[in-house]
Amino acid sequence: INNNQPVNLNPDQAEAKLPVAVGANVQPGVYNVVLRSSAQNVPFIRDPKAMPKQAPVNVVLVEPAAPLTITVLPRTVATLTLAPPNPTLKAGGQVEVVVKAARLFDYAGEFKVSLVPPAAVKDVTADEVVIPAGKDEATLVLKAPAAAPPGGRNDLIVRAVALVHGDKPTTQEVKFNLNVTK
Repeated sequence: INNNQPVNLNPDQAEAKLPVAVGANVQPGVYNVVLRSSAQNVPFIRDPKAMPKQAPVNVVLVEPAAPLTITVLPRTVATLTLAPPNPTLKAGGQVEVVVKAARLFDYAGEFKVSLVPPAAVKDVTADEVVIPAGKDEATLVLKAPAAAPPGGRNDLIVRAVALVHGDKPTTQEVKFNLNVTK
């Protein structure tokens, strides 16, 4: 928080922004942070009833704040693999590819899995599938029309989207190459 440096408030300021940086090596989870404020030269009188007789003494005042809760979400909640990793598809046919998700950080929710071809690949399609909550795989069916020319289709992506912490999407991807034959 603030690169471990103090944040100074002027007497006329009621609030300040604290930059929070989460390092790449921080484990996902819920963290409580307690901030401490201090002020110097705060007038203090030991006995308020003796005010006219006693002059105030300047003291340093230190006060903790209520804990601040920070939730660190994972960038990814699974590692994807494909079986077969680089399939062959006959034009006019279809091929099944098993998408396996090695779950991370105890994520147990579902994944919505889709094919994301590069802009140049317009003849290979697949309907979206779901890896159900608690399961580790689903079958994606790749299709090509009979008129699809033979040859390689490179840099296709299988993308799996999961919702973590209720509604925050996280995306897992794996690239693969596909060979279309006649």
